[in-house]
Amino acid sequence: MHFPYFIFAQQASDQTASKLFNDAYQAYIQKDFTGAVHLYSQAIALKSDYAEAYYNRGHAYFQLENFTASSQDYLEYLRYHPPHANGWQSLGMAYMHLNLWSDANSAFTQALAIDPTLPLSYYNRGVTCMKSGQWQLAMQDFDQAIHLDPGLAEAYSNRGLVKAQLGDYRGAQVDQQLARRIKPDHYVSLFNQANNALRLKDYAQALILYNQFLAVDPGHQTALMNRAYCRLMLEDYAAAISDYLLVLSDHPGYEPAIMNRGLAYLEAERFPEALPDIDWMILHNPEQKLVFMVKKGYAYLKMGQFDEAIDLFSKVIHNDHEMRDAYYYRAYARLSLLPESSKETCRDLKKATELGHPQAGTLLSKYCH
Repeated sequence: MHFPYFIFAQQASDQTASKLFNDAYQAYIQKDFTGAVHLYSQAIALKSDYAEAYYNRGHAYFQLENFTASSQDYLEYLRYHPPHANGWQSLGMAYMHLNLWSDANSAFTQALAIDPTLPLSYYNRGVTCMKSGQWQLAMQDFDQAIHLDPGLAEAYSNRGLVKAQLGDYRGAQVDQQLARRIKPDHYVSLFNQANNALRLKDYAQALILYNQFLAVDPGHQTALMNRAYCRLMLEDYAAAISDYLLVLSDHPGYEPAIMNRGLAYLEAERFPEALPDIDWMILHNPEQKLVFMVKKGYAYLKMGQFDEAIDLFSKVIHNDHEMRDAYYYRAYARLSLLPESSKETCRDLKKATELGHPQAGTLLSKYCH
């Protein structure tokens, strides 16, 4: 957010420089930012200490997204006029766009030391504090920005993000709602509201909010992933799978989408469709390879391919003797093949029970007296 504070033409020692200054300002007003830079530069060439030309040229560079040149011009102006609050505020904005968060923080602090009534300097300094994880300082700055300008929607939205970081999700929701009440088209607040509802495990409300947000930004990857998760929690597996397909159409090979689509297929009992996603995870995620081998074995089990399931669970157990699900499902597969207990089945159920599997003890009591 940048609201340039202009300096209008002063009487220059060289009247040609003054005219160039005024022409540059007119070019800026007409959004000819390149022309404005050229004219301000000509004025500076004629009058090297033309501080006001440096300042306004900084604004033109800012609009052209040349933030390095913009910051250099603001610094040159401040060399002549250091007690200029808006100059420091403008410098801070340029630094923010250069990701120089510490320098930006210092510039906004300078601005506020000169004029403590600048809501945008409090707001922007709050953003720099967020970037460095100084949540309480950010909260104080956003509070002050809102006190000075109660209509600053962005301050409510960012204060909501800070509250969420501090675990106050309900307070965060209130701030995001206030931001949207002030500025109904502030869709970032809508996205933040949805995220807070998700954190509160209010999946139905989160789903409504993600739907509203995605109506505006249908390709937003995080919103699609989060909506899919809500749908999984609400057991709408087909809709969740559709969301993962949308994500993967734009981002093929995106592991979280492949993994969760496979899990959704399992939950929907669409086992043959789950297998390619599970195989992909086994191949591409060695850290979780055994976990997904168990899931593949479970799919084989539910498809009635008991021998394949037993073989897969045995391979898992060979590599990790603490995989309780592998013991339990291997025992389950053996019982499915032969509904009478065997020593191997009872050993598996006993081991799964010892490892804390919640259903293993029931089968152990039933089949292994």
